[in-house]
Amino acid sequence: MKFSRNNYTSFMDKKNIIALALSSLLGASQVQAERTTNTSPQKDATTQTLKQLWKNVEQHRRKDLPKSALKAVHTIRQKALETHDTPQLIAAMLSTYQLEKEISPDSTQKVIEEMERFCAAEMRPVPRALWHSVLGQVLNQESSVEDIFGDELVDIEDEQAKTPFTRSLEHFRAAFQDIPTLATAKIEDYEALFNVSPKAATGIDHKLLVALLQDLFEIENYHSKPPFSVAEYVALLEKSRDLFLKNQEERAALQAEILL
Repeated sequence: MKFSRNNYTSFMDKKNIIALALSSLLGASQVQAERTTNTSPQKDATTQTLKQLWKNVEQHRRKDLPKSALKAVHTIRQKALETHDTPQLIAAMLSTYQLEKEISPDSTQKVIEEMERFCAAEMRPVPRALWHSVLGQVLNQESSVEDIFGDELVDIEDEQAKTPFTRSLEHFRAAFQDIPTLATAKIEDYEALFNVSPKAATGIDHKLLVALLQDLFEIENYHSKPPFSVAEYVALLEKSRDLFLKNQEERAALQAEILL
């Protein structure tokens, strides 16, 4: 379904869905950060520290103390950088964006630019795809109604004319550059960003590509100018389904098929 300017109310509802998705992603990251696993003593100590820091963030937010929460997030970010923990770093930067938006909306651009630098420096295909996906959603939040529902064509090649919306489209497309690698990645390997529980595992497939495709589905269905054309989107889903079938991942293939 495609929307026009007259669908402003519907657009705001959908944009709020994206905001809720970002909040859910952050909430899931905080829940997962509190879980313990069988690791080396040094790594276990780091996990426990992060667990406590995320608890502090949550407590500060419940008390409406965003500046105090932001200080705790900065500590998480530093530890994530020291330990090369990309999921924790993405979660910390996403939390930084949300808190800065609450404290001083004008300061979010610097946070986004920093996230884009992290993304550009990331050479591993799966973490890079996660950066792109999160940035696509964040920049969507920064987009104006005119950008999303305007009649002008979007040219993502024109560097000078890029708005938050065109950058959002660019990141969404970039998130799916390496489908074969994404098709083999599991959400559990990036659990700091996703709420993965044994109970949930009995009902859904935990392939990372499925989660990213489900996020893309929302974007493709409400944007008047989505990241992919209809033909491109169908081809992306079909390629994902076929890769899952090749890897004997029938449940993931079915979920991709459902999105067609």
